Amino acid sequence: MVTALSDEDEVYTVFAPTDAAFAALPSEVLAAVLADRDLLRDVLSYHVANDTLDSDFLALSDGDYVQLLNNKTATIKVNDDGIFINDVQVIIADLFADNGIVHVIDAVLLAPDSTVTNVIRNSPNHTILENLLDSTEFSVPLEGYGPFTVFAPTDAAFNALPAGTIEALLEDIPTLTSILTYHVAGVDALSTDLTNGQEVVTLNGESVTVTTINADGVLSTMQE
Repeated sequence: MVTALSDEDEVYTVFAPTDAAFAALPSEVLAAVLADRDLLRDVLSYHVANDTLDSDFLALSDGDYVQLLNNKTATIKVNDDGIFINDVQVIIADLFADNGIVHVIDAVLLAPDSTVTNVIRNSPNHTILENLLDSTEFSVPLEGYGPFTVFAPTDAAFNALPAGTIEALLEDIPTLTSILTYHVAGVDALSTDLTNGQEVVTLNGESVTVTTINADGVLSTMQE
């Protein structure tokens, strides 16, 4: 990892935990990371982006996602208290180097073990959705911290579409991305918390309306 970050032909942003941040890890977690070289590499690569992300960039959009070298993502949060990556605060920003930027953070970033993407990949009924997410690279943001709620069509639902629809969407990635983001909300929308008539805003800016809650389940209406 150190050798890679020394390459002046590449640019990086490093979110660098302090010594105190590492010391604050539970002893068993730190021991497990140090004992497993692959795990250590994964943890360290979750602190590095192959891009130059200064604090001005980070402040542009609260809720943006940053893809890190282990191919998982972290969520940028900006509020009156400062800049956060996931829930970890940037305490010193914009230490510039010849090949990138270092932001000092006050805790160690740990990638989520179970994500909505994992759930979809492990489901035998969502093979088509998995392939569509991968085709748009939209599966990458869903590997990170959310929260996310995915309204996930089954393979049977996709197969009920008119013949040629999926093939046409794969030739039109912007439209496919818009459709997929219409099935994802950036909130924890638990079924037990939903109410009749409630609107859930999705990642493409449109809303899904809860129309019926009864013994058969929860029904929703998605705008055409």
